[in-house]
Amino acid sequence: MIPAIAIDVRPALWASGICPAALTRISSRIAFAVLLALQSIPTRGQNLLVNPDFTTNGSGWTVSGSGTFDNASGSPTPGSFHLSNSSGSVSVSQCVSPFTPQHIDLFARFYSPTSASLALVSAVAYDGLNCTGSVVVGTTVNTNGAASGFSGSFNGGAQTWNEVSTLNQGLTTLGIQSVQVAFGVLSSAGPAEDVWFDLIRFGPAATLPVTLQEFHVD
Repeated sequence: MIPAIAIDVRPALWASGICPAALTRISSRIAFAVLLALQSIPTRGQNLLVNPDFTTNGSGWTVSGSGTFDNASGSPTPGSFHLSNSSGSVSVSQCVSPFTPQHIDLFARFYSPTSASLALVSAVAYDGLNCTGSVVVGTTVNTNGAASGFSGSFNGGAQTWNEVSTLNQGLTTLGIQSVQVAFGVLSSAGPAEDVWFDLIRFGPAATLPVTLQEFHVD
């Protein structure tokens, strides 16, 4: 929760010779501007994943296919997973169990020196604990339309990374007990794709913590 903020610039302005009525209008406008600014800042909930940034290793994640930990590449700091589909599809996953049905946000940063057209991130909900039982619902996002310009590194040198996200997804169906979060690269009949992933986030959808209810000008 963001605490209340009080800003009183009247003493300094009064000393400059501005009349009291003008001071009231100025201070009210400043307070209103600050409140609107705070109202537009979304607060992200807790990341439900273990070791989402791969700072020192890939513990907590299960690799299927050709995926390895890379301690010289990452965003914002070194430590990432390098996936290659040279031998077929590859994925890295983690099961969030138990899971309370809710709206979620899913983020992942990635970098590829060639192409990441077959890379994707997903969240699949199950009706059993430990990602067992039947699939209830899921969401998948590929790298099309990813945001760019995130600082990072590649092989020890500075490198800009991208970020893919899907927001406010409704994993709200009653009976959901666990969710498998995964990132990967699909198999290809063409040239192999090498993609590095980092900073995976899966958690409650962002909220706006400040609500404007009343505003008075005396």
